[in-house]
Amino acid sequence: MAHRTVPLDRPATSGGGNPFARVGRAATIRLLRSPMRRLLGGSITVIGYRGRVSGRWLATPVEYVRDGSRITILVADADRKQWWRNVRDSGDVTLLLDGRERAGSATVLAPPESDAAMEAYVAVRPRAARAARSGARMVVVELADVAA
Repeated sequence: MAHRTVPLDRPATSGGGNPFARVGRAATIRLLRSPMRRLLGGSITVIGYRGRVSGRWLATPVEYVRDGSRITILVADADRKQWWRNVRDSGDVTLLLDGRERAGSATVLAPPESDAAMEAYVAVRPRAARAARSGARMVVVELADVAA
C-alpha cells in the first residue's frame, strides 16, 4: 500500500465540548510546526488520521517514544478519546517528527502485545505508569520512509 502524508493543520474538534481542549490542541500543533518545537522536548508529535464518520483528515498532539522506525503512543483515558479508534479503523497516519511530516501505518495493540509495548514505554517515560495501569491503549506506528 502506498503511504502519503496528510495535512496536520486541522485539529480534532472533539474534547467533550471543552473549548479549551480545542484551543490547546490547535496551539500545540502550531508550536510543533514552528522552530520553537524544541521547547516540548522531542517527546510530543502530531498524529494525523482520517475521521471514521466525517472522512476528513484530523490531527491531535500525542506523546510518543521512538525506536528507529517504530513510534509507540500510549493513549491514556482511552475510553474518553476518539482518535485511536479512527486510527484502528484505517491505519494510515501522518506524524510530525523533527519538523517533517512522515507517513506511517498504525496498529492498535491488544494484549499480550500491548503489555510488552506498555512496559517498554513506561521504561522510557516512567510517569506514564499510572496511565498504563488504568486501561490505556497502545498504538504503534511503523514509519513508511525509514528502512528497518
